[in-house]
Amino acid sequence: MKKLITPALLGILSILAYSVSTASAQETQPEKPVSAAVLKKYDLNKDGKLDEAERTTLQTDKKAAAAKKAKQKADADMKPDTVK
Repeated sequence: MKKLITPALLGILSILAYSVSTASAQETQPEKPVSAAVLKKYDLNKDGKLDEAERTTLQTDKKAAAAKKAKQKADADMKPDTVK
């Protein structure tokens, strides 16, 4: 019985250590570099990086642009082709 407990505890501890290190690595992912044009438009406090609110605004604008593009494509697909 004692021979089974030690490997089982080592296995459990190794799984626990792995999960903690994986969670820690996910929290400390570096920020993606942002172009100067994006910073100029969205960096409202002019600190040279985008904070959470500024990133949310950027994502909202990207989603709106994608929706507009999809609508334009759908509208273009619905127009009948003209034959000349």
